[in-house]
Amino acid sequence: IMTQAKIKSQMLNQLNQELDKDGPLSPLYFNIVLEVFATAIRRQKGIKSIQIGKEEVKCLSFADDMILYMENPKEATPNY
Repeated sequence: IMTQAKIKSQMLNQLNQELDKDGPLSPLYFNIVLEVFATAIRRQKGIKSIQIGKEEVKCLSFADDMILYMENPKEATPNY
């Protein structure tokens, strides 16, 4: 009989193995986090967009690359 603590411990160990940078699900987790980050940027009112055709763009992402378009990067990121 497995205790609830033992089951939780096994589940956490499995998750840690899957989150390993060489794990099979690592690219999927990376893309999920990148998409959440890109969505937050697009919703941010303080970041101005640029006009490309009929589209207003704040950032573009493809695979593991992201391009941010910022009018005044030093003003937009004073703490970095």
